[in-house]
Amino acid sequence: MNKTKFLIAAVILLAILNAATLFFLFAKHGGRKPPVRNGGRPFSEFISKQLNFDSAQVTQLQLLRDKHKTELDTLRNEDKMLHDSLSAFVKRGDVDSAKIDSFVARIAYNKKQFELAFFYHFSQIRSLCKPEQLELFNKMVDQMMKKRMPNPNGAGGDDKRDSPEKK
Repeated sequence: MNKTKFLIAAVILLAILNAATLFFLFAKHGGRKPPVRNGGRPFSEFISKQLNFDSAQVTQLQLLRDKHKTELDTLRNEDKMLHDSLSAFVKRGDVDSAKIDSFVARIAYNKKQFELAFFYHFSQIRSLCKPEQLELFNKMVDQMMKKRMPNPNGAGGDDKRDSPEKK
């Protein structure tokens, strides 16, 4: 009898723990939706709030964002196609170095175009800024770069020796 009561209590306890785990797992966001990436405009909203854009600037930013998104989608599709083609060489056991080198060079060129797209996009955003917004723009870019490119030494990352303003 004691064994039966113990097993029943254990099953009930495990069921309660399981329910609690599921509750915390699904209630993790506290009712908030995760940020929308595809088709949404969370970064545009972030940028316009950070820079205190007026309605005309927000409209121009949305147009820039739409153009930028289209360009990035094209580059991502090209990147996927190139990587799929490169992985096909591995699957076939094909080690034709000339073909492989050609695909790797195209992947590198695509990566270059991707980085240039970001550079020109942010240059265009900068051109939307009024003189009093340029300081905010520079701070925002610094924050974004810190998140994107963490300091490999684990230090604070506030080293500004190579900043363009000092050159």
